[in-house]
Amino acid sequence: MSAAQARKLLASVRPRDLAGKTRKRVATELVADLDKIYARTKAADKELTELVKATGTGLLDLHGIGPSGAARLLVEVGDITRFPDRGHFASWTGTAPIDASSGDHIRHRLSRGGNRQINRALHVMAVVQLRNPTQGRVYFDRKKTTGKTSMEAMRCLKRRLSDLVYMTMLDDLVAAQKTGPAGQPGNDSVSSATGSQPQHRLFFAPYPRRAVLDGCSHCRPSRPVDEHDLFSLTIRLGNTVGSREDSKSLLPLLLERLVACNELDPGIVLSNLSREQWRTWLPVEQQAVEEYLDRLWRSLPTELPSRIEAVLDAAESLDAAALTGDGIDRFLAACNTLHGAAPDQHLALLVNGYGFADPHRKVTTAWLCREAIRDRLLTAFGRDHDSAWADDLASAYDILRWQPMAEQASVLLLKFVA
Repeated sequence: MSAAQARKLLASVRPRDLAGKTRKRVATELVADLDKIYARTKAADKELTELVKATGTGLLDLHGIGPSGAARLLVEVGDITRFPDRGHFASWTGTAPIDASSGDHIRHRLSRGGNRQINRALHVMAVVQLRNPTQGRVYFDRKKTTGKTSMEAMRCLKRRLSDLVYMTMLDDLVAAQKTGPAGQPGNDSVSSATGSQPQHRLFFAPYPRRAVLDGCSHCRPSRPVDEHDLFSLTIRLGNTVGSREDSKSLLPLLLERLVACNELDPGIVLSNLSREQWRTWLPVEQQAVEEYLDRLWRSLPTELPSRIEAVLDAAESLDAAALTGDGIDRFLAACNTLHGAAPDQHLALLVNGYGFADPHRKVTTAWLCREAIRDRLLTAFGRDHDSAWADDLASAYDILRWQPMAEQASVLLLKFVA
């Protein structure tokens, strides 16, 4: 019942005793409060709609997602590229079914994990689509005709909608990156990219570049390569368009562009290696990737800013190296062999901005807390004490010198709390 309906209903009530008049007065006051709440809610919805539209997202165009649902997705998801593919995204949203098969009986059960708020938004989206003549309704009915129960068909629909949301947010990201640093549209398509032919390209020569990339069977049609700029291609390649062979054919170009320009995200490019399971490739192909990455890690710390356009410093390099699936050992090994002002500056910047409490960085933490690293920073400070980066070197040395005591204090504090 709305405030207007309640007000109309109260107008028809004519109490005669004191108790009835008191109840009507209290009810009238509650209706007035409700009217104010409705007005504030309407104003908040209008403001939220404007804010969501200002992001340029295409989520509002999806049937069943309103401003609040779109805002929830934008806030909770954040950077969509942290999900390597739609399968990981579905697992995070709780729409990926869990295998519960037994013997010859194949079945899946509902996942109780994932982000329940996003799962709720997808459920509302599914319900809205079922109440209207939409593609979701058609898909649900088709699943029912194959013998699935209503609940099973609903789970299939929510998974399909999760894929649709994932693709939409990827498209939003690609659209946001269409303009270059100067605000001009990018024109570096795959077909027009030129450059030298380094030796490592020879290992991937058996995989010729195709003019048209096959799309996902139910999410995207086949699309010409010329329709993709390099950034959008790194996001979609092997995910919504293209095959493993396409990934291999374009890998040399993408690796080279990491060095030559800053139009690509190194995390996306290198995480594609892990997704494509590059450690299962032919030995010569693995060797080609290893050699190129080794040259990349060795050359990066030799200057500050680095000569690698897409990677600014050692901290970004560690994050990118971890995404290859090989860990960071190769990068740390390269750092051990490099000495001089620039490598020491990279090291100081890494220490000063490092999160030692992060449990996922144990390998790097152990490497940084070695006595050899402290000695290296102390030597660098003695050599460059008159330079502009002397304070960075001193601060990094102090952090590493006090880190063991900070860890001991944390252990004692935890024991005391327990």
